[in-house]
Amino acid sequence: MNQLPLCATLLLTAVISSFAAPADTTVRKSFTVAEGGTLSIESNRGSINVTSTDADTVEVEVLRTAKKGSDSEIEKLLGNHKLSIAQSGNDVTVHSDFPQQKFSILGSSPQVHLTFNVKVPKKYNLNLETAGGSISVPEIQGEVVSQTSGGNLSFGKITGSILGETSGGSISIQSCNGKVIAETSGGSIKIGEVQGDVTSETSGGSISMSKVQGNVVAETSGGGIQIDGVTGSVVASTSGGSIKAKFLEQPPADCTLETSGGSIEVRLIESAKMTINAETSGGKIHTDFPVGQKLQDHRELHSEINGGGPALNLETSGGNIHISKL
Repeated sequence: MNQLPLCATLLLTAVISSFAAPADTTVRKSFTVAEGGTLSIESNRGSINVTSTDADTVEVEVLRTAKKGSDSEIEKLLGNHKLSIAQSGNDVTVHSDFPQQKFSILGSSPQVHLTFNVKVPKKYNLNLETAGGSISVPEIQGEVVSQTSGGNLSFGKITGSILGETSGGSISIQSCNGKVIAETSGGSIKIGEVQGDVTSETSGGSISMSKVQGNVVAETSGGGIQIDGVTGSVVASTSGGSIKAKFLEQPPADCTLETSGGSIEVRLIESAKMTINAETSGGKIHTDFPVGQKLQDHRELHSEINGGGPALNLETSGGNIHISKL
């Protein structure tokens, strides 16, 4: 049987060692707290998952998954991880600063992935910030502030206000009993039912909302906007899609819907009192409401419906405008 030369054997052993199975190192801490406190997490990397329980405790788990590199390299890298988990009254604060990792063209340099899994009381506030991961909160009764530079934001049933900002992902909200501010530079925004005002902005995706009991501001440069039900005013603009908005009540203030690359569809209650200002350069205007002005070229309409009221400003350069009754 042929044997490998000693130098080749040592090289093969080194390669196998550098691609060894992942090593998991977990840090866990638990604190007794009362409802109404705040969990604050600030990390320069890692995903954050927060769940609520009936217990009066905050349980923090920091999962550090290391792979590639030798045991000594991984141990050194983990040893440089600056991690503090502390309690002050009913508040719990987590600070994490992980050293910048060096990457080899051979892909053999050690890599560590961080995940923060935290359980908090049902009535608790969240202040979450990471520079390199997603943030998930299935359910909480409290205010949620979340910021990430490199991941998605996902919220379930939130009783309280939401501030969500990401530079590299999408935002989804199942429901919220409070004010919502959702901003992303690289993804879509999907919002369910909200009892409060909504401000949403994205540079690279669509915006959709199920039902908003409040006012809406929606802006996108790269997708359509769809609002299936709103009780307040709407200001919506897009450069790359259509706009659809359904008003469930009389709009309390002026509304503006503008797009450069699609159609506009507005549905109003039959008794809505509005002053219509509609213009299109690349389509036609249709309305189910009786208007005083005849649509001669079907491209411009300035008229009152039901005696007039707040302004409904509609403008598109690339599609039709349709105003219909619910």
